[in-house]
Amino acid sequence: MTSTSCTRDVRLGPTRGGTWQERVLLALGFGLLLGCTTEPTVQPLVAVDGWTLLDHTNDVWEEHRAAHKRTCPGGFLVEDDVLEIETDTCGYVSAVQDTRVDLHAGDAIDLLTWHSALASTAAGARAHYALSFGEVPFWELDVAIPASAAVYDEQIPVTEDVPAGTPLVLHLHNHGANSWRLGHLEAVPADLIDR
Repeated sequence: MTSTSCTRDVRLGPTRGGTWQERVLLALGFGLLLGCTTEPTVQPLVAVDGWTLLDHTNDVWEEHRAAHKRTCPGGFLVEDDVLEIETDTCGYVSAVQDTRVDLHAGDAIDLLTWHSALASTAAGARAHYALSFGEVPFWELDVAIPASAAVYDEQIPVTEDVPAGTPLVLHLHNHGANSWRLGHLEAVPADLIDR
């Protein structure tokens, strides 16, 4: 989660002591060691279009599937860099992708997600939305339906190191024909966390 930036004025002199190309490489190497700064940056934790739907044999939320027999023949798509989940055609989804960057204890995950007004004809209807690293949930939302539209813009603390390549699972099930969106999941270095 760092970005390296460095500029140096390299002057070419006589070629004694090596070719001019060797001298340039040596000067650049010393510049990198002595004067470059490594700035922490916020980076996408996953790609908005990188999700793979899980079947029942790999679903960490399988126990929820029985009550929500509809799966995702459609209604799980990316539009304008936002993941859209339409629960009239995708009433149950578990999808996975590997994280793109390392997370360290003390970092945070910046989550932006929202839903439209939630409605259902079933009494006692609920929505369950969760994010997990493999089988370990790190964020969950349980919403009674009906509910007003809502936005969730949250910084989730990272309590232990999570290496790049860790499976991140997105899970949602919902009674009724409703609209959910995932705007982003970003890795925020500890130095940049809003305190």
